Amino acid sequence: AELRGFFHTGNRQEHDRAMTEVELRGWLEGGLTAIAPHTATHRPMSQLTADECRTELESSIARCEASTGPPAIGFAYPYGDRSEDVATAVRKAGLRYACSTRSAGISAGRGADLFDLPRIHVLNGPLAKQWRD
Repeated sequence: AELRGFFHTGNRQEHDRAMTEVELRGWLEGGLTAIAPHTATHRPMSQLTADECRTELESSIARCEASTGPPAIGFAYPYGDRSEDVATAVRKAGLRYACSTRSAGISAGRGADLFDLPRIHVLNGPLAKQWRD
């Protein structure tokens, strides 16, 4: 409430909340989307010890899989913060790819580092203009 007041975002609305696990499962039933681990505490991973990094990954993977059922295969680095050691830990955790926060495209036929994939940042609001841009 204090932060909302400071930033003048108004009162919390009913839709302004995280999904429940029931809602999440219903959303995923369509098969068009998936969820992936993003760590348990959202700390920059390159600043963690190897043990902390492993714990973050294991906790996040376990939570995603407990919520949705299928094995987790992807990962998103918090803040896009990655290093070679972190990418290696993600690989060792059994994940197949990881996304950075770097905005870029991947050309067909060119090799891409599957543990440093770019992604498109989707903002709140109408998507049509974002996709056109």
